[in-house]
Amino acid sequence: MRCFAIADGEIVFVGSRGDYGKIIILKFRHRGRSLFAAYAHLSMPVVTTGERVGAGSWIGLTGNTGNAESMEGENHHLHFEIRTVEHPGHGLEGRIDPLDIFGAVPLTTSYYDTRPAMAQKVGSGSPGLKIVGVNVQ
Repeated sequence: MRCFAIADGEIVFVGSRGDYGKIIILKFRHRGRSLFAAYAHLSMPVVTTGERVGAGSWIGLTGNTGNAESMEGENHHLHFEIRTVEHPGHGLEGRIDPLDIFGAVPLTTSYYDTRPAMAQKVGSGSPGLKIVGVNVQ
């Protein structure tokens, strides 16, 4: 499935980075500060480092690279983060909640958590979300 830029900005990194696999990092401005949107586990980026993109531009395809390589078929997905620095370390340092940017969950379709313990908690907001028609075929 296609991934799109969340804002106007510049693609500052396209490549592979460990557990993230193929990743695109988009630098954008929000409320006067620079932030970074990271799109990971991609099967194919369609942009290049240094390219400027507009909000809604197609930038890549979801996939199963990095530590998601064992996932097949409809389990291909997008790992998405909003960061305060381009390449933060492990943990939550250097990352912010996307809700702080969007102000609301920007989904119009139902979603669910694919982890067994969370499977019944629709809208849990935790990792492993599948969004029907968005990141599953």
